[in-house]
Amino acid sequence: MAKKQNTKRSRVASEILEGLTELHEAVPSGASLDHTFTVRTVELVLKPKDLDPEEIRVLHAKLPATNDLGDGSHSSPAVSGDKLLLLGAKNIYCVGHAK
Repeated sequence: MAKKQNTKRSRVASEILEGLTELHEAVPSGASLDHTFTVRTVELVLKPKDLDPEEIRVLHAKLPATNDLGDGSHSSPAVSGDKLLLLGAKNIYCVGHAK
């Protein structure tokens, strides 16, 4: 069993994590879910900035590689501490640094 981290989470983050845990446990067993999952809408305002080619090259060098999980998703990611939780069509993924 993994060591439980002592991190403070918001009420919403705790609800999302509990729901994802229930979903993760129910899906393989074929059990029914007792909860309805709600998608929250967040407005993100981006302001464009003109970059010269050298600035673009530097930014591309700083970006990490991308990896296709091969498991489509239409859900919003959830954050728990320093981990990112992604709900795929077949799996739930936890992205973060291994300890």
